[in-house]
This record gives sequence, structure tokens and C-alpha cells, in this order.
Amino acid sequence: MSISVHEAISLPAMKDAKIRGGKNGLDNPIKWVTIVEVIEDINRFQEGEFLITTGYGLNEHSSHFQRLLAMNQLSGVAIYSGFYLQEIPQVFIEIANQHQLPLIELPTHLNFSTVTKSILQQILNKQMELLKEEAVKQTQIRLRGEFLEEIINRSFQSSSIIIERGKTLGYNLSLHHAVLHIKLDQYTDNELFKRYVEVLYNDTFSYMDRANRQFLLRTRLDGLIILTQIKADKDGSYKHDSLKLTKNLLENWKRRHPHIPITIGVGKPYKNVNQLSDSANEAKYAVDLSGLLLSKKEIIHYDDLATFHLLLQMKELGISLEDFYKEKIGKLLNRSKQGIDYIQTLDMYFKYNLNLQTTAAHLYIHRHTLKYRLQQIENRSGYDLSSADERLTLQLALAAYKLEQYYNP
Repeated sequence: MSISVHEAISLPAMKDAKIRGGKNGLDNPIKWVTIVEVIEDINRFQEGEFLITTGYGLNEHSSHFQRLLAMNQLSGVAIYSGFYLQEIPQVFIEIANQHQLPLIELPTHLNFSTVTKSILQQILNKQMELLKEEAVKQTQIRLRGEFLEEIINRSFQSSSIIIERGKTLGYNLSLHHAVLHIKLDQYTDNELFKRYVEVLYNDTFSYMDRANRQFLLRTRLDGLIILTQIKADKDGSYKHDSLKLTKNLLENWKRRHPHIPITIGVGKPYKNVNQLSDSANEAKYAVDLSGLLLSKKEIIHYDDLATFHLLLQMKELGISLEDFYKEKIGKLLNRSKQGIDYIQTLDMYFKYNLNLQTTAAHLYIHRHTLKYRLQQIENRSGYDLSSADERLTLQLALAAYKLEQYYNP
């Protein structure tokens, strides 16, 4: 919110001003204009001030003024010639050249107030332009955010109308798009969390802008949601591009903020605008249910939840997951008299692909102890762990239990 010295001396009010030194500093920004008749305290000047003076009491022996010129504090200096100085001393010009400080000579017919008012008015105009640009930018952000909400909530009247509205915002909805949901870890300090969300928004906006593809952003209580264009690879698949973009987005964030963990859920790509709300739901499911996966991931595609897809559909249809898992593994829910957690044992056994040695090591028990527990699980549940079909039933029941516990802890 300033103008350069070059812009100032180009104003009509500075028509007859002459540059006597420091031409290499003409791009210095002027933040304010100060008129001083007698220069005594050189430490009072602020960075970026443009000094105008009549030169009273100045000559080539004015050491304090020479120090002011060499302080690299001012944006420029304009001295009237004809009042107290007939010409600007050569020593002043040499210092100005050395420190790239524009030194301007003003003829006596240029009015103090006219010069000052002209420069300050130009600074004010620049400030107003920036404020208008910022207002336009914020309006655009608000409109695009509201537009995104309409898309992911499917609250538009028709696909043709929403596509036309997208064109007015410079967004082509006829291409393939997917939704990403970025989730920040929660913090007890709400103000700190809000700042992190703001940083996440700004960093993501900058990265997506550099990625040279369409996108819409909107903050969420837990982080951020993105609608972005997805491109097909040579095999015609869109999933690879969505995961590549997400991976690059995550790596960019981790380089800049390694101590602020995020998790990103990726919805499936769709070309039909009516299905983008499905992608939003998929991305949210992916990020919300990531903790239920056997292996921790920072990026979770909806396809990674394959085990949970059927269960989610059952839940949406009103089918009781609790009834389902209690029928299959209800007798495993209560610990044994010895305090054995059969659910944890079974979960770890599946997590490490039925490997007895690895599972026992992670449970901090002996292989024989694990074998005994697995036998107890078979006895209680009535299922045979050596049967692939019966293991699948147990895995699905276990997933239903974890999903229900997530929604109803």
C-alpha cells in the first residue's frame, strides 16, 4: 500500500523535479511523506518515509544529515534549491549514489502542500485499489465456497443450471471431478486449531493454484474440503491422478509443516455433477473411518474401505449393525475370567495376515498362548479359523463392530 519514488516524481505536481543522485533506488516504496524545515533528530524518521526539506542549515559540512542519508531508512529525499541551498552539495549526491537513495532537487516554484498532497493522494488511491481488489477477492472466495456447498449437498435445481453457474465463476463442471477431505488432528486449544485451519486453507490454495487445475475450497470444522478436476491417465483411469495429486498435496504440507499431521480422504471421481455429492460423502467416510483400518494411512481412498462398503450401505438402509455383529461374535465381546480380550486378539491376528509369530510378538505373548486364545475364539464363536469363508464372516462382523463403536462409542 505504497507508491515508488519513480511514481512520485512522475506526478504532475513534481513536473520540474530533478534527480540528482541515487537513481538505482527509484523503486523504493514511499509509505509516508514528511516535511521538515530544520533537521535535528535524525533518529525520529521511520522506514519508508519520503523526506521533503528546504535545506535550512544544511551544507557540505552537515555531518548529521550525511548520517541520515546513509542510514538506509528513508525511501528518498527531496531538497528545495533556491531557499537556503543554491545547489545540492556533491557529498550528498555521492552518499545518495552509494546507498541507492533517490536525491531529488525541487525548484522553489513547486508548492510544499501541493507536492505533499499529490504524493499522499496517490498513496491513498493505491490503498483504495488494494482494498477493492481484496474485497473482490473475498467476494469471489465466498461465492465459490457457497457454490461448492450447493454441489456437494446437491441443493441445485438442475445439472444444466449448476453447470451454467459454474461457467460464470470460471469453473467447468463438465469434466471429471473428485472431492478430497483434509482432516487436521484436533487440538485442545481452539484458537490454535483455527489458525492451523487458516494456514491449511492458504497453503492448499497456493499449491492447487500452482498445480494448474480447477479447484474449489471450503473450510470445515475439522479441516478442509476440495473439489478438483481429475485427469485420465493413458489407460483411461482417473483414480491414479487423484491419488497422485493427493500425495503431492500431502508432501507439500509435510515439508512446510512437519509437526502438524493431516489425514486426507479421497472420494471417487465422477463426470456427472449429480454424483459429486457422492464423492463428497465418500471422501468424508474415508477420512472419518481411517482409524478403523488395520494399517494407519495418511491418504485413504474410498476404495480402501472395501470391507466397510456393504456395512455402510446396510447402515444407510436402517439395518442394525449391532444385531449383525452380536449374532456372529457376540460371545467374544466379554473378556474371559483371565481378562483376555478376544476381539483385540482376533483383530491383531487378521491384521498380521494370520502369522502366529508376528501376532504373538505384537500382543506380547508366547505363540502357544496365542494358539490357546485362537482355540478359545473358535470354541466361543463356533467358527473355524482355518476356513477362508468363515474367516471372512468373522472379519465382516469385526468390521461391523468397529464401525458401530465408531458411531456409538
